[in-house]
Amino acid sequence: MTESVKIRIQAEVAGLAADHPVAQEALDDFASDAREVPGLSVEEGGVPVPGEKGGVSALLLAPGAPSVAWAVVKLVELWLRRDRSRSMTITVQRDGSDELTVNVSGEQISTQALEAGIAKAFGDTEDAETSEAAKTSEEDDASEDTTDET
Repeated sequence: MTESVKIRIQAEVAGLAADHPVAQEALDDFASDAREVPGLSVEEGGVPVPGEKGGVSALLLAPGAPSVAWAVVKLVELWLRRDRSRSMTITVQRDGSDELTVNVSGEQISTQALEAGIAKAFGDTEDAETSEAAKTSEEDDASEDTTDET
């Protein structure tokens, strides 16, 4: 039997309580998008939000394969880019190993620590290094693509 990887997502919207309708809608939006990822199990979890019937404070994700976990990284990035006031606390754990918790915000989106945590959880440090090299290359390409057409 293989060890399973779990990803816990806690989403926040700056200046709003977790039980605020906008904050709940933001988490619901992420959950809806996550449910569309093939091979990703999505469960509502955490402590119910005070004052909200059925309110949820976290999502529990179980990617069935490393490629699915990488899709979660992209989903987090896209979700955060929709609104700069959004942030997430993400905890990655593989059965029998230590948890890695990462905070990511819409102000300064950097998924490097999350990518490294997922690679470690799946026991693949080479993927984390490859992903970092690819990201650096993409950033270099983007900064070089400032030609002036006159």
